[in-house]
This record gives sequence, C-alpha cells and structure tokens, in this order.
Amino acid sequence: MKSIVILLNQSPFASSSFREGLEMAMAMAAVEHHVTVLYQAAAVTALTTPPTAAPDVLGCKNVLASQRLFSLYDINAAILSSAAVAYGITAQACAIPLEWLSDAEAHQLMSSSDIILSY
Repeated sequence: MKSIVILLNQSPFASSSFREGLEMAMAMAAVEHHVTVLYQAAAVTALTTPPTAAPDVLGCKNVLASQRLFSLYDINAAILSSAAVAYGITAQACAIPLEWLSDAEAHQLMSSSDIILSY
C-alpha cells in the first residue's frame, strides 16, 4: 500500500483539473492506497458551501458532493492554513472535516509520502 498525496491547486470553477484530482483520489483509495488530499492555493474555495444556484450559473458540477464521499473511501483531507487565510476560509465555513496544516506540516506530509500528484 502506497502513501499518496493529491495536491489540489486550482479552483473547481477554473478548469476540470480540480475534478480530475478528486477522481484520482477516489480511484487510488478504492485500490487500498492511503490517500490524503491537500487543498492549497485557489482549491480552498471548493471547501465552502456555494449558493444553491452557483454551480448551475457557472455551468459546472457541484464538487461538494464528491468531497463528502471522502469518509466512505477513507481519504484524509487537509488544508494549507496559509492558503485558507489568503482566501478568507475559516474552519466554520468548511463543508467537510479537514486537518489544518502549517507550511512545515504540509512539507513533512509530502516528504513522508510515496507519491505526490498535483492537480
């Protein structure tokens, strides 16, 4: 079993990259790998509950439903604290449970993983 970190960098509204990262995380977890999804940069914007019409208005799927499946797949979710602060994201605003990591803790997580994939 490999330890895999999926780095999500892009906003879910900018391109399909974010959704591809979520799908890869679930695929890797389904075959018994230990997966952690690390939200950083603009990806942190996917963690808050958007207004009900937002995905329809923007012409994209609501990624929150996929993220809520993490516990079913035993996927760990973490957020880079500095990115959250930069985008004004608070723990209370997040729609899924997360581990809040400092830059040093995120570096340690990546150093100890077998594979790092960036989306």
